[in-house]
Amino acid sequence: MTNIFTNEEEIINKFKQMILNKYDENDLNEIIMLDTNLFRFIQAKDFNLNEAFSMFEKVNTWRNNFLINEIKPFELELVKNIKNRFPTYWLNTDKLGHPIYVECPGIINITELLEITTIDELVTLYIKNSEFMFTYLYDFISKKTGKKIKETFTIIDLKGCSFGNINSKVYTYIKTIIKLGSMYYPETVYKMFIINTPFIFNSIWYIIKQFLPLKTRNKITILRAGQEHILFDYIDKDKLPENLDFTNNQNQNNPLEKEYLNWLKF
Repeated sequence: MTNIFTNEEEIINKFKQMILNKYDENDLNEIIMLDTNLFRFIQAKDFNLNEAFSMFEKVNTWRNNFLINEIKPFELELVKNIKNRFPTYWLNTDKLGHPIYVECPGIINITELLEITTIDELVTLYIKNSEFMFTYLYDFISKKTGKKIKETFTIIDLKGCSFGNINSKVYTYIKTIIKLGSMYYPETVYKMFIINTPFIFNSIWYIIKQFLPLKTRNKITILRAGQEHILFDYIDKDKLPENLDFTNNQNQNNPLEKEYLNWLKF
């Protein structure tokens, strides 16, 4: 659909009026009624307001009925133990101020991981992490830097990945979080780099990319071994781990990850 609107404010106001024509303000989730988040739906549906409205309704219903703030709290010790087995953390910010999120699924031992948690708990933790990003982190960094930050720079490190640690349970988890992210946290990917891809990656990627929206796929760059230096174009070298070893759990000892753990606690 051709964008017939002259500026962002105009189309947001038009979209907001469509919503208010149908809903009472008390029935609307205050987080997604923020202008920045309303514009996410518009972007996700290529400025087709009818499709954006349909997406908005689903997200509004989910946020109101899912009761995100009432999800059972996680003991910080459990979260840390999960992260030790499956390193995921907020690293720092890129050169433009986007927060950098890192996942290292290649070194998961799913059997050991499921001895201390469940797939459902991992999905819930993903939602918690996304809520931190969506409702707190962007605003926190924007106020700190004076820039309008609304997207995340993601690094997926597949070091150690093999068919042995990508089983049906891992696929279930991956499919679930991709669906959740695409539907309920749209337009939050600035760039995504997948690094240390093994020779089996083409088979894995063929399956996974089918679950990703085309717009997200177009923001993904796959780096082969020896190409990791390309990250320096986007992130200052001193903000990246030594030797680009993202799997080291010591990387979790940084301000943004501590901010997340504090947020999770309260």
